[in-house]
Amino acid sequence: MAIDNRLNVTELDFDQIKNSLKRFLNSQVEFADYDFESSGLSVLLDIMSYNTHYQAFYLNMIANESFLDTATTRDALVSISKGIGYTPRSITGAVAFLDITFQPNDLGGVVGAETTSVTRLGTEVNIPKGSVFVSELSDKTYAFVTTESYTAKPTANTTGGYWVGETAASGVVPYTITNMKATQGVFSTAQYIYNSQVDQQFIIPNSGADTSTISVLVTDSISGSKTEVYSKVDNYASLSSEDAVFFINEGPNLQYEIHFGDGIVGKRPVDGSVINITYVVPEAKAGNGATIFKSDLVKSPFYGIGGSTHTYSPTVTTRIIASGGSDRESEESIRFLAPLNYEAQNRAVTNQDYVTAIRTDYPQVESVSVWGGEDADIPIFGNVYVAIKPSEGFVISETEKSRIIKDILQPKNVLGITPVIVDPEYINLQLNVDVGWDPRLTGLTQSTLRDGIRQEILNFGDTQLDKFDEPFRYSTLVRLIDNFNTGIVSNLTAISLRKEIVPIVGSIADYTIKFSNPIFHPHVGHIGAIHSTTFGYNNYNTCNLIDNNGTINIISGDTEVVNNIGTIDYDTGVLNLTGFNPQSVGQGGKLSVIAQPRINNVDLTRGQILSIISDDVVITMRQES
Repeated sequence: MAIDNRLNVTELDFDQIKNSLKRFLNSQVEFADYDFESSGLSVLLDIMSYNTHYQAFYLNMIANESFLDTATTRDALVSISKGIGYTPRSITGAVAFLDITFQPNDLGGVVGAETTSVTRLGTEVNIPKGSVFVSELSDKTYAFVTTESYTAKPTANTTGGYWVGETAASGVVPYTITNMKATQGVFSTAQYIYNSQVDQQFIIPNSGADTSTISVLVTDSISGSKTEVYSKVDNYASLSSEDAVFFINEGPNLQYEIHFGDGIVGKRPVDGSVINITYVVPEAKAGNGATIFKSDLVKSPFYGIGGSTHTYSPTVTTRIIASGGSDRESEESIRFLAPLNYEAQNRAVTNQDYVTAIRTDYPQVESVSVWGGEDADIPIFGNVYVAIKPSEGFVISETEKSRIIKDILQPKNVLGITPVIVDPEYINLQLNVDVGWDPRLTGLTQSTLRDGIRQEILNFGDTQLDKFDEPFRYSTLVRLIDNFNTGIVSNLTAISLRKEIVPIVGSIADYTIKFSNPIFHPHVGHIGAIHSTTFGYNNYNTCNLIDNNGTINIISGDTEVVNNIGTIDYDTGVLNLTGFNPQSVGQGGKLSVIAQPRINNVDLTRGQILSIISDDVVITMRQES
């Protein structure tokens, strides 16, 4: 019988490697009856097996870390992403927009009698970059800083008061700044001397820096020329040797590094130039929701006019509450977005390109939907519509919409295409769940079962719905309820769709409500597919919308208040109210319209999101034993 004396090289585990070596040696005549376990050769085999196992593990890790799909360390993911032009997102600070008002008396002006001249006031008040405003949130104080300088100027004086240098009159003219941007965090700086003769690195020392706030000023200290502002860019295309730009990459230890041009692609600073880097170090999501601000007089002393040391404090009004703070981009996000960003090539051409651009540069987004103007209800060629659901709240502010269009989409947009950001259209799923349960099959009480089922339904809404283009499948939810606990023997679940509108009380207007699914059509002469929450109409306080063979009527109890206030297309699920003029609307000015779908599965069209909230879930427990 032939002996297989070949060495098995397929094993990578330590014990398997050692056993493979033993079998190989046993196949040799010299070691046919050798006791490996009781000899010194066993130690040598351990060393050889350990070395082989170590090398196999090391080479396997090297191979894995060389590919985006299998890399596990952040440094490897960042390095691979850098090769395809992708820079992971940094921590970002919450941003608030404020209105600032200074009163002239606070600025050092002295108002005399009616006929006496006033002390001349300055024509403007400067709020320098790095000025601090504070806000309290959850019993903690957060600092917000300006990342650029602002100037307060006198408002137009149309009702008296005085301008600079005029005589006193009744009233005063305040100095104002509107829509001032303040970013949560601490203002920090770093400084370098440029030297092209060495391999120099311009590293931001704090790993928590918000890269969107980085500002670079380069001063040619040798020639004495004035400071030049360098701008951050992501695209090398069309850069000349005179473009003052810088680039950012994430390096080791989560620290970001700044790169300058080489004099061919981008301007190269002159040797000896002073590089001043400023940035904000935020606390990620902590500042989100800050609403009340005041100036920090210690860290931002605003002084009076003409060199006066008089300190004055402005009145701060919040225009847009703080939002947008987010954590550093995760490894899984890098793995997902880097290839998509490379595919888009820093351009917005296809729908997916727009989604990638927003997800890459606007971290506080949870879901995005994009469609062309040709697919709109009324086609508008040349438009691209973008619906964004933020990670916090339901819609983004008009200021944020403008910033996204200007800073994120337009630089990547195809010429002649106009991006338009619209709010998500929410449809709420109402559930009436009748649960049959048997106490002999479970140790849980009825109330515990009910609470558990409710939470399971809400978790289903959070994970399976609550995003664009996520349809509802009835059988999935019913099965989830049945499988929640052994004590549940059956469930009968009825669904309906609820949409909210905000009518203008006391004004006649038309409203269109799109359920985007076929609606149950009752038999002629029967009502009940459509109803609403109550509202006031024609001196009736408890009115309701209801359908009758395609016509929408207003009723109060058994009284018909208005006949034919609108129509419902049962096939398309579109409800139109014409000349609707309510006298009052409850629930915070919102009117809910509820429709019974024709089938239990619910699909969505562009820009729509299906959600489940706790108030829309009614659970009835029915004991079966």
